[in-house]
Amino acid sequence: KDYLLSATGVKSKVIYNGIDIDGILSKNRPYSPDKVFKLVQVGRLYHPVKGQDVLIEAVKIIKLKGGDVHLYLIGDGPSREYLENLISKNDLNKNITLLGAKSQQYIFEHLCEYDLFVQPSINEGFGLTVAEAMAAKVPVLVSENQGPLEIIDNGKYGFSFKNGDSNDCANKIMEIIERGFDEKMIENGSIHLANHYTDIDALNVFPVPDGDTGMNMNLTITSGAKEIQNRSDNNIFEISKAFARGLLMGARGNSGVITSQIFKGFSLGFEGE
Repeated sequence: KDYLLSATGVKSKVIYNGIDIDGILSKNRPYSPDKVFKLVQVGRLYHPVKGQDVLIEAVKIIKLKGGDVHLYLIGDGPSREYLENLISKNDLNKNITLLGAKSQQYIFEHLCEYDLFVQPSINEGFGLTVAEAMAAKVPVLVSENQGPLEIIDNGKYGFSFKNGDSNDCANKIMEIIERGFDEKMIENGSIHLANHYTDIDALNVFPVPDGDTGMNMNLTITSGAKEIQNRSDNNIFEISKAFARGLLMGARGNSGVITSQIFKGFSLGFEGE
């Protein structure tokens, strides 16, 4: 936004990717110190971009220091075998579970079961799953990338660690466990999302090629298909409009939102047909 202003003199407003807040279950119980601290990360298993190896190393460090945590990785991708080997090599099979790819509905219903959402991405244009975790009232810890940092308003609504630094990640997790959470910060983060993401149907800019476009597109199209599968009418305008809305509400990443807007344009072209 600042670059656009300095380069062209045009004032702009960033419009963020939309999320279906009403479909996300909220966390309603605080962390209990006598239980294992449950971490979760959601994203394509592609560690050069998504940084799962950094988080696995952080879990190793926490274990060596006597911490009791369990990490759940939701997602699939080309790094699965590499990450499985890394987990075994560091004797973390009892501390880390790979849950595989899950539906959006599953994620929305189960995010609330975890104690901390961690986004360790090396590169991240926006960080849709960070926003979803905040909507679920789960505390979030993100790497210092522009998109995720902006979502948590540079620490106002969440925590951050140095990008690619597993030691700093481990230290921040342990600090969060020891000091507990600021419930007001978490609640304010959820309110912040509710105030800014409800009616959004446009794009955030400067997407980062983060290697998960295929998965995002598949999940987005699936959401659109579900929106129209039980419709009984044959009006092409109404069907295309419903499909476009389904794409938007289930959009994953920048590519998903862009796709929803393309189909929205198609639907407008069918109006009156």
